[in-house]
Amino acid sequence: MSAPAREFFLEPHYLAPFVHWLPRPLQKRLVRWLTPWGWLTRPSPAEVARTVEEIRLLSLAEMRALFPDCEILCERFLGLATKSYIAVRRDADPPPAERCVAP
Repeated sequence: MSAPAREFFLEPHYLAPFVHWLPRPLQKRLVRWLTPWGWLTRPSPAEVARTVEEIRLLSLAEMRALFPDCEILCERFLGLATKSYIAVRRDADPPPAERCVAP
């Protein structure tokens, strides 16, 4: 299972930087007019509100809590910032040491 990292600067659903770090009421006002997703899909205010409420990016701690018996791998962007987390469950063996280091 993989999930986009909340810590990464680019929100992958809207294709926009930093918007996911803003409060949800402000996100609802900005994503329609200031993101490629808003420009291309031209969502209604109801669609924007629904989408903003449905999307929740995960932190490393949340991935570890959701998948305690898995190894959490980090996918990095240009070798620098973690862009997503991948939970991997190995067969019958205890999970190996986590290879993802908190930023």
